[in-house]
Amino acid sequence: MTTSFSGLITKKSNANMNYINYICSIVLRFGVKIVGWIGDIQNPKEIDDEDLLRSLRERWRTGECRWENLTPEDRAVLLAKVQTGDVARKPRKVRADKGKKRGVGNEVDDVISTEERTRKVRSDKGKARNAITAAVSAPEST
Repeated sequence: MTTSFSGLITKKSNANMNYINYICSIVLRFGVKIVGWIGDIQNPKEIDDEDLLRSLRERWRTGECRWENLTPEDRAVLLAKVQTGDVARKPRKVRADKGKKRGVGNEVDDVISTEERTRKVRSDKGKARNAITAAVSAPEST
């Protein structure tokens, strides 16, 4: 239904529709809005009424429902509504591991393994350097 959103309207090839935070993520970010949508803008996957879906599809096809650029005045009004809290942005879901260190091991193990890795790299460099020095300074055998 909204295939023309990505690229043609926003001039961004990687733009994705965000129905949940439509005002903040789409309208204010890209300066475009949907005109002619029936009811509140929502994800078509969540619309159970087949007649409404058909009607929306027909409106997109005929141009009654379309993308339009925001005027600077409209953008200023929406921005003011967001800043005053009249238009709320749904917060993102908090990670299940918030506050926990991600990765393998704890801090002590990480410090030890980092030190061991540093020693190993230094040791390997020394071995390589010694092998090169020995090869260069070794007398040729005939």
